[in-house]
Amino acid sequence: MIRELGPALLREQFTRVANGVRVVPDKERGHGMRPDAPARVVGPGGSRGGSWPGVPRLDAVVAHPVLLPDGTLLATNGYHRSIGVLVPDRVTLTVPDVPTRTDAEAAVARLADAVCDFPFERPEHRGAWLAGLPTPLAWFAFFLIDGNVRGVGKGLLADAIALPVLGRRFSAMTYTPDREELRKRITSVAAEGEHMVLLDNRAGPIGNNQLDAALTADR
Repeated sequence: MIRELGPALLREQFTRVANGVRVVPDKERGHGMRPDAPARVVGPGGSRGGSWPGVPRLDAVVAHPVLLPDGTLLATNGYHRSIGVLVPDRVTLTVPDVPTRTDAEAAVARLADAVCDFPFERPEHRGAWLAGLPTPLAWFAFFLIDGNVRGVGKGLLADAIALPVLGRRFSAMTYTPDREELRKRITSVAAEGEHMVLLDNRAGPIGNNQLDAALTADR
């Protein structure tokens, strides 16, 4: 995930890649040199935020393949400058260069096997879940999972989307209708770099200007 580097850690990183020295008084030679990473370098460096001309930007760290705007599939480990995405050395994927309909049907069957025992009311509900699984690979979106009885497995159905994409279960966040409190919770989620969040066990109306902004803005 992407996190802010504090002054102490930033100073340590400076000393790993550069040798800083400071001229100090010396009684015998008149002056001496002392290794140093001065605050006047570390301080402004930490305050620049994302503005670093000539330094590649980092917009996201993903542990899954990504569908690019031109329709190609990004599944190569490493940093990709054109989109500012870092793919750690954990992604392995084998996809035919020219997939056939048989390949697509086999892939759908394999994905759907994860929910073969789930009591969907109608086939289109199963299709909606299936559409929800690859969507996070291409675009940020939000989904609503509803159930007619308590304990039917809504959270488990959501995790069946998160596990193949993230390799772990959803991070959960409780919903509050209070605008300011919700803003703080959304900011906390964004600061942690969470790509997918579950608002669990929500009953009644949902939505306000803070949630609308979080769902529609790209920054």
